[in-house]
Amino acid sequence: MINLIVGGILSLPGLLLHVVTAPVIALLSAPAMIFLVYSKPKQAKKALSTDPSLKRVIVTGGSSGIGKSIAVAAAKQGIAEVVIIARNKERLEEAKKEITQANSSIVVKALSVDVERPESLAEAAKEIFTKDPTPPKTTHLFCCAGAAYPQYFQDIPPEEFSKAVHTNQLGSIFTAQAFVPLMTSGSVTFCSSGAGQIGVFGLASYSPTKFALRGYAECLHIELCESPIYVQVAYPPDTDTPGFAEENKTKPYETKKISEMAGLAKPEDIGGSMLKEALKENPPFNVYFGLEGWLVTTLTCGFQPVSTVLDAMAQVSVMSVTRWISLFVLNDWYNMIRTYKRGKANNVSSKHD
Repeated sequence: MINLIVGGILSLPGLLLHVVTAPVIALLSAPAMIFLVYSKPKQAKKALSTDPSLKRVIVTGGSSGIGKSIAVAAAKQGIAEVVIIARNKERLEEAKKEITQANSSIVVKALSVDVERPESLAEAAKEIFTKDPTPPKTTHLFCCAGAAYPQYFQDIPPEEFSKAVHTNQLGSIFTAQAFVPLMTSGSVTFCSSGAGQIGVFGLASYSPTKFALRGYAECLHIELCESPIYVQVAYPPDTDTPGFAEENKTKPYETKKISEMAGLAKPEDIGGSMLKEALKENPPFNVYFGLEGWLVTTLTCGFQPVSTVLDAMAQVSVMSVTRWISLFVLNDWYNMIRTYKRGKANNVSSKHD
């Protein structure tokens, strides 16, 4: 705590200077940002249609959690066709009933598919796109299948690393490969995570796979820059889902404490926001949640595509301020982890005594 207070006092002059100069930098950079953002090749010659009767939503991992929430939100908005994809047939049918109850006038389909099998995804894509004589013109694909196994890195079995790569990373890649070539317009949203922007204690098998989705999305985005298909990456915080409850069974104490600092979001809020961003006329590349999400996304922007002038100006002008903030957050994490480990070590030592 002393270190944090001293660090805060010492940083005040520099932080105040950055805060004062940030608006000036933003103002001076505005003309260049407007030119750079609006002179880049457009992903679509015209904005996507906003008519829900001309849209289809496809969600992998759609039988529970955030995926199901996206599907339910889509039904409530009157999207013409909602397709959910997952492995468990029983949960799929339960989710289908819930989606249908939200809006009985739309078409709801549930397909049992393993996203780790490219051939199964290809068959599902063919069934969805070629067997419908009057398909919606715009398709919004959400890649939400995924799972986490929180644990100390040395206690994670090798097969869990392999499982995470196949489900979280390759599952989304295979899904995009199967569906995007059949789409005429729309968007692809990869469900990453806050842990896909920051390496988090206890998530050594999960974070790398979510980081990888950003890299893949950036590649896909630039390959489709002349296509009316937008690419997005969403970074949900911890969300109150069945998957989160399962994670808590193995989650280390330190991971739980870090998680508690950010709070717990509701799946309907996250799913609703993801759908809203995807259905925009010009969907943004980054989908973040709340002030913390904006700060982290701004700080970790790197070479990511930028969707708005305001985002570009913020990234140029407040990067130094967000870095200051991140250092205090990291220091807080380190102090918490060290305090716990020392206390744990002292307890072990006293027992031996």
